[in-house]
Amino acid sequence: MLAERIKQTERTLSEWRIRGDGPAYIRVGRTVRYRPEAVDEWLLSREFTGTAQEAH
Repeated sequence: MLAERIKQTERTLSEWRIRGDGPAYIRVGRTVRYRPEAVDEWLLSREFTGTAQEAH
């Protein structure tokens, strides 16, 4: 599960989907799925080498 992998709650993932902050997802009926490639891409987009970069 993605929540376990990134150590966040399902509620947090839901809030991210609402705000558009999380990884791209696929909805099949009421079920939400994340492609591993989309999650990896999202994680890499949040990668920083120093705290000064986080402000941008």
